[in-house]
Amino acid sequence: MSAILLIGDDAFLLQTRGAVLRATGAEIVSSDTSSALHFLEKRFFDVVILCHSIPLHVCQTIAAVIQQNWPGTRLLQVSAVREWEELECARGIEVCSPEPERLIERTSMLLNHRNCDSVRPVIQKPSDRTITVH
Repeated sequence: MSAILLIGDDAFLLQTRGAVLRATGAEIVSSDTSSALHFLEKRFFDVVILCHSIPLHVCQTIAAVIQQNWPGTRLLQVSAVREWEELECARGIEVCSPEPERLIERTSMLLNHRNCDSVRPVIQKPSDRTITVH
């Protein structure tokens, strides 16, 4: 099962966002900024979502630590309405509006995204025996 870590400093907002993201079918874990690295050290998360309640400089620091230590984890920063369209974000961090439909859509896309380097080609070996049906 896929896992999502929500990081933010507004407990009610994290709870609401977690309820919305259950539609992705992933396990949802919420954390404030001070406990986030503890959760990341304990298990792998497919996606980490950074709430707009986190100051930008803290968000950038958390993102950098995640990218360095857990490069397989996808990052999504939720930004205030309309501001997300203009926000310049660091490489490897997706940005999305907090609108529930867009958030579900973008998160689902990140959960289903596969890194081409991690996909191995199917190698077909010739069969040692041939089955004949009469």
